[in-house]
Amino acid sequence: MSEEIELAAETTGAVVEALVEKSGALEPARAYAEAITSGIHYRFYPRVVKQAMAAAKKIEQAALPRRAYSEIPDKLLKAILEGGSLEEDESMQARWANLLANALTSDSADVRIAFPKIMSELEPSEARLLDRLANNKGDPRIPHTWAITELGVSEADLENVERLELIRYELTTALTYGDITDLSGASREGFSLTSFGRAFVEACQAPQPPSSDTAET
Repeated sequence: MSEEIELAAETTGAVVEALVEKSGALEPARAYAEAITSGIHYRFYPRVVKQAMAAAKKIEQAALPRRAYSEIPDKLLKAILEGGSLEEDESMQARWANLLANALTSDSADVRIAFPKIMSELEPSEARLLDRLANNKGDPRIPHTWAITELGVSEADLENVERLELIRYELTTALTYGDITDLSGASREGFSLTSFGRAFVEACQAPQPPSSDTAET
């Protein structure tokens, strides 16, 4: 138990240092860190610290203003740090850090309350598919068969991201009355991100520095 208490104290200090730096909001951040680490098993503390440090670095690189802690819903910050502490995949850990960085900064991607839960239900292959869709230039749609054969995603991957309402399928049918009234025979031509899905992907990407045009205004 003494080891757990010692690690909790060290983690709280590290999270505070990472999330606050020179903002001056020490006590609110300390209260957050203490509340969050109290609900996480001590063996996961190193991941909490790692992601907090990564988020702090991303915020510094983006040169965006920090959001006041009073503006961040308690359950959002807690959900991000707790969810990220359970993630073992390196690429997904980076996405959790991005989610945290965006939640803590103004003028960056909006982080909705639902996003941590969605992130916790994604496989790395599914997250890569969403990134591919978001970065697809020109036609935002990806053919269904191409996603299976070229991107290596499975039908289960596609069903999961559709269940989470991150993608929508485009169905093609013959233009007959029977087909129009009965879509059971429709084929899946391709799919694209929903507006909700695009907002999720943006929140899972690193905050971007303001453009030169924005910085001059």
